[in-house]
Amino acid sequence: MYSDDIAIRVNNLSKCYHIYERPQDRLKQSLYPRFQQLMGRQPSTYFREFWALRDVSFEIKKGETVGIIGRNGSGKSTLLQIICGTLTPTGGTVDTRGRIAALLELGSGFNPEFTGRENVYMNGSILGLSREEMDARFDDIAAFADIGEFIDQPVKTYSSGMYVRLAFAVAVAVEPQIMVVDEALSVGDIRFQNKCLRRLDEIKASGCSILFVSHSSTMIESFCDSVVWLEQGEIRDSGRPNEVVRRYVDYMAHGVNDSGNKSVFDIGIETEQSSNGWEWIRITDQNNVRALDDYAFKRIRVKVGEEPNASRLPCEPTVIEIECEFLALKPIEFPLFAVGIFNELNEPVIHCNSNNLGTRMIPIVDGQLVTCHFKATIPGLRPGKYLLAIGMDEGLLGAHQLLCHVYDAWVFQVLSPRSGRIQGGYVQVQDATINLQIMKGDRQ
Repeated sequence: MYSDDIAIRVNNLSKCYHIYERPQDRLKQSLYPRFQQLMGRQPSTYFREFWALRDVSFEIKKGETVGIIGRNGSGKSTLLQIICGTLTPTGGTVDTRGRIAALLELGSGFNPEFTGRENVYMNGSILGLSREEMDARFDDIAAFADIGEFIDQPVKTYSSGMYVRLAFAVAVAVEPQIMVVDEALSVGDIRFQNKCLRRLDEIKASGCSILFVSHSSTMIESFCDSVVWLEQGEIRDSGRPNEVVRRYVDYMAHGVNDSGNKSVFDIGIETEQSSNGWEWIRITDQNNVRALDDYAFKRIRVKVGEEPNASRLPCEPTVIEIECEFLALKPIEFPLFAVGIFNELNEPVIHCNSNNLGTRMIPIVDGQLVTCHFKATIPGLRPGKYLLAIGMDEGLLGAHQLLCHVYDAWVFQVLSPRSGRIQGGYVQVQDATINLQIMKGDRQ
């Protein structure tokens, strides 16, 4: 049964392409196998198979926004084209409910010889809208696209930004039940991107389901309800945006291979008792470690103000002190120690290292266990959860080699201020004043 709250259902979807090494192989494949089959022989093949998608299954509810992430060539665009009906699958099924408006790769959907106005009406007719319905919408489309007199010029004269402006304006104006966006918004400037995201929020609130592909982790995490991670045509992971995207970034940028369902904010810790209460926390595989075989952070401890290993910070400037033990089985001539604080969107809120702080670290000899000490006053952060990362590299900034990085060394939470008033942005300003001065004079 097809549930009433499901807008898109993808079931065991697969797509296989035939790759030919030479043009003549395509002709051979179209002729020879048929003769061989008629003669009772096993047909020959003159191609190799490339599976762009293999057994992909998921559902999208009405009003839900789902992000699709993955490296180039992972099958994202192929998946969207099959959902939109512009590609035929090799196997599996796609069921959709409602009118679909799509923003696929730049250049699709518009006739380059037609003017912008002619393409608007052509796209409307393709989506089942009458001339009268498009007449009623045209002024809004032209105003949103904001390309001026170019609306009556051939599309082939448009810049990429003008093209995507008009394409998006048409897509949102036809009141779709399903919206498919494939990296198109990355072409526009930041003002237009924000304008598009506000409009997507509006159509999402109206009950439209949105399938969204982007390489921007920030955009995916802030806009989507859930995420599907494609890798070599298969679903590698899916779930909450902040968790899946963090695992994806760790895998792509840091080489950390962890696609489990564990939240990075629920890492286990192993502590060692200390006489002064400042306990050591052992570094384990749960901390998302990437390292060469001869280097390792063994343990870490953190102090917030005078409170050892505090996991809750106030929403105000705070002194943080970090100690960590690092073991080097091979010498390091130019040690480079780094500390970073990342928010739930995996964005670096704070990142500094011994080089840009002007600290010259002494060389480390082989077999030496050293203690790295870091102390700083960090600004008041926006309330939420954060991760502390530490790293040791060899070399100078801009020309260094990774030795050991611990991406989830410590988890902490910044509490809301007692007043309950939370500022926007990454950090909270302190001791700010705002005054309104009434100028003398007659009312205008």
